[in-house]
Amino acid sequence: MKKGLLSILALAVTIVGCQNYDDQFDALNTQITALKSQVEGLSTIQSQVTSLAGTIASLQTTVSSLPSTSDVSSAISSGLTDIIADVEAIEAALADVATAADLESVSASVTDAQAALDNLLESSNVYSEDLVVNSQGTLDFAVALGEKLAIVNGSVYVSVTPQMNTTDVQTVMDNIGTVVEDFSYIAAATVSPVTFSKITGVAGNLEVSQAGPYAFEGLISAGNIHLATGTKMTAVHFDALTTVSSINVSTLTDHGAGHGNGTVAARVQATIATANAISGTKLTAVKLGSLPYYTPGSLSITTKDEESTVDISMLASVDADGDEAALNLTIDGATAVDFSKITKGNIVASNVTDLTGGTDHDGNVTVTKVTNVVLPNLTGTFSATEKATLATFHAIGGGKGTTTLTYTDLSLEGFTKLTSAIVEGTFGDVTLKDNSKLTDVTYKAAADNLMIDGNDDIEALTLEGTATNITVQNNTNMVTLDIDTELFAGTGATAVTAGTLKVHANADLEELHSAFDPVDNIGVHHNGSLAKVDFTGTSSGGAATDAVAVEIGGNGKENALSALSVVDSYDATAATADTGVMSDESGLSTLSTYVSNVASTTTSFDIKIYLDEIEEYTPAGATATATVETIDNITWADTTNNGQLAVVDLTNGSAASTTGAKAAVAGKAAWYLPSSGNATVKLEHTNPVNSVVTTLVDITSGGTTALNSNPQLAVDAILADTDIAAAADVVGVTVGALVGGEASTTVTFGATLTATTTEGSVTAGTNSATAVATDDVLGLTINGKTATGTAGGALTTAAAIATRVAAIWTAAKSTTVSDSMFGVTASNGVLTVTGESKYGSLTTGKSVDVVVGTGTSTATTPLVAYKIGYTTDATDNTTASTGVIITVTSDDAGADEGALQSGAVSATTVGTSVSLTASATADVATAADAVAGTTTAAIPGNTTNRLTWISGS
Repeated sequence: MKKGLLSILALAVTIVGCQNYDDQFDALNTQITALKSQVEGLSTIQSQVTSLAGTIASLQTTVSSLPSTSDVSSAISSGLTDIIADVEAIEAALADVATAADLESVSASVTDAQAALDNLLESSNVYSEDLVVNSQGTLDFAVALGEKLAIVNGSVYVSVTPQMNTTDVQTVMDNIGTVVEDFSYIAAATVSPVTFSKITGVAGNLEVSQAGPYAFEGLISAGNIHLATGTKMTAVHFDALTTVSSINVSTLTDHGAGHGNGTVAARVQATIATANAISGTKLTAVKLGSLPYYTPGSLSITTKDEESTVDISMLASVDADGDEAALNLTIDGATAVDFSKITKGNIVASNVTDLTGGTDHDGNVTVTKVTNVVLPNLTGTFSATEKATLATFHAIGGGKGTTTLTYTDLSLEGFTKLTSAIVEGTFGDVTLKDNSKLTDVTYKAAADNLMIDGNDDIEALTLEGTATNITVQNNTNMVTLDIDTELFAGTGATAVTAGTLKVHANADLEELHSAFDPVDNIGVHHNGSLAKVDFTGTSSGGAATDAVAVEIGGNGKENALSALSVVDSYDATAATADTGVMSDESGLSTLSTYVSNVASTTTSFDIKIYLDEIEEYTPAGATATATVETIDNITWADTTNNGQLAVVDLTNGSAASTTGAKAAVAGKAAWYLPSSGNATVKLEHTNPVNSVVTTLVDITSGGTTALNSNPQLAVDAILADTDIAAAADVVGVTVGALVGGEASTTVTFGATLTATTTEGSVTAGTNSATAVATDDVLGLTINGKTATGTAGGALTTAAAIATRVAAIWTAAKSTTVSDSMFGVTASNGVLTVTGESKYGSLTTGKSVDVVVGTGTSTATTPLVAYKIGYTTDATDNTTASTGVIITVTSDDAGADEGALQSGAVSATTVGTSVSLTASATADVATAADAVAGTTTAAIPGNTTNRLTWISGS
């Protein structure tokens, strides 16, 4: 069905070409309007079929509940079979609707089925009038109708006053099964409640107001349900309800008999106070346990308190066809809410004891005064507006997206009554912070950053799963910490090669075990009771380029790591050897492999590991046999000896380096000579020592070299001239020549656009006159810089277009493309793009392109024929030079050498010859001496590693 409609839209869109936009968009809009009408018509028919199917289901239930001898049962059951078959055929046909004709056919079938049902009811022994009960007399009449009320082929209006017999009212309600139109029940506040358990279907509106429970346990289908505001409603039972248009809290105004046209439908006016809601301050139960979907897309249920019963166990986020459709759910007050079938939509829960989601839920969850939360697939946010109630929490993080998954952050901060937290799946960051009653933490998730902070009642913590960075701090009563977590490469695009581990300020922490690996940053300090560490399993600092920083203990950052005995052995070569024996009560030996690997494989490291106490320290003697005195109880307070507390102090240091150094530069001068005109040049070297003048190049009327009009031949001649080479060799310079300077090309616009007259894209078979509308866009791109503007008027000739493009470029050159090296002029439909002479060879070989585009109006398409260069082939769309650049380069580098060599060359120029400068082009270089730069001496690294003193390390 939906694929068929989408195919129509796709077909409509494909008719749009590149011309005649007005006609094509009119046609497209017509088709879209027709399609929109068709889609709306389809939705209406779907609603009609759903309502019809609900009525039939209700009738089936009602008929099956009657005795087989009942006139109503026998009259309807046989005729209903054919109608059921018709509806099933219609539902099947809906899935294949692809055209308006299909839709009309299905609509006609729905009309026929509805007519068949109406005829069946009218010809059967059912009550085919509106039932009005608003006095004892009309109530007696309704009682007398008996089972004839099993099917009411009309509406029901019941208005109960205290003077009416409620037993009789209950009898009438028990006789009603299916209501083909509306059902209204309005009871005075002092009237005892009745039940509506026998009513199976209300095709129209269902309106009810009474004090007590609204017991519609047998109701299968209904149109719009209106539950009265301001009543003492204690329960809502729609246990069997499977089809409903909407459920609302409404103000019900009972106009009584004679209102409007006198029909039952006009007697009660329902004004919605809260749409898509069930609410009441006395409500203790709301049961919707059979409802599979709710098409309005949002539903709110508010009950008395957290001890109320709410059953929505079958409610899923789908539409009538079973296709996924978001359902936003709000629940206030319930012992348990199970939304496990809701896969899409946001959940807001307040005053709920147990909140349970599903494994496929995609949406946000917000809680207020919720005690226990289980979220098997958390892809959106989890937040709480009141945190003093949550006791247990279990969430599994899931990815959200199609091609690139994104993961939400999970923050459990400030839940002061949270005792248990279970975190699994994948998250961005996971934070458990300031939960003063938290005792039980299960972490098996993957997270970028895991933080356990300020949870004072945790005594033993074990972390599994994976993480990129782990921080455990300020958990004052934690005694043991066991980290079996592995490295998580992270949720970012670039994989992380090493993690960080921070264990800070856990006052009662006595033992730490961590196998977290690889890790390039370890910080363990300010844990005043920490006497034992075990880093078995931690062996790598990550990639060679990861900077490793380790800080365990230190002065002012004490743990409680102690060694009973440390003996510093005598070393004959103390400068290169440091030996001794150390006891390992602290467990620091478990870091030996890690420290050794980092020092040998990582380019940057700073590792500092300290004991906090040495009970007995024996210093090294002056000789191997010298007698020394043992020092007792070295701590950080012992400023004379506390240097012995350093177990590892390793840094990689730095090599000597030099900055600011520059090589000497050879001087280079250059002159540009156009191939045409009267440009000449004579280059002479005047020796600054003895004033001897040497002619290097003489391109003058009487000179030794003539400039050929072909620039490449001119270059070849200069380079091949032996007199030039000899003269240059004498004075210490090299004369060079190249084709370059004032590089240019042309853009020729044509009067007719065809595939053979333009380099732009042309539709096959197009043969159109050049035409540009006022708001169409024109412009140029030269060497990657673009200037565009509107045509500013209707342009129909090549000359007009060329003139406008030149004006656009010239105007932009002073602002947006002010650093361009090129100027543009126009003449008789031809643009000339020319590089400025001062830029020398920089202007050669630069790309040129024409910009043509549709303006704000799509009613016209600009048609412009043009070619760049001399052909429509793109290979000549670059600038080329016809001039010559002559260079003189010092044979030796340095400022003095430049002054003696190229710097001593002067030029006598005539005409359009140009002396080039270093500020504009790379053809020229200013001579300069070498710069030595600043050298920084090497800094030696620290080499202390007394982990080798521990036996077995």
